[in-house]
Amino acid sequence: MNALFSAVTNEEFKKISSTETAKEAWTILQTTYEGTKAVKDSKLQRLTTSFEEIKMKEDESFDEFYAKLKDIVNSSFNLGETIPEPKIVRKVLRSLPKRFHAKITQLRNRRILTKFL
Repeated sequence: MNALFSAVTNEEFKKISSTETAKEAWTILQTTYEGTKAVKDSKLQRLTTSFEEIKMKEDESFDEFYAKLKDIVNSSFNLGETIPEPKIVRKVLRSLPKRFHAKITQLRNRRILTKFL
């Protein structure tokens, strides 16, 4: 239990210091950071909507777009929802602006994208 307490702040310590078991402390910390099931579900719904709606802007670099997409994917993972890699790849390919279409066609012709499409 001491290892658990050394990893928390003073405010967090106050919340969990009176618990009897590590499980009780963990539940309090988990609720503090992830929220209740309803809050978690709401966050996941928001992330799902963000994932569905994200598109790369014409003036945006690929790195900027991918950082935003990866943030959504990582946030979903942290809440217990894993987005499969093929779904992420399909999302990237569908979200790229026209300036990337020639490259996508080349990759398709070389059968590099076969397992994702």
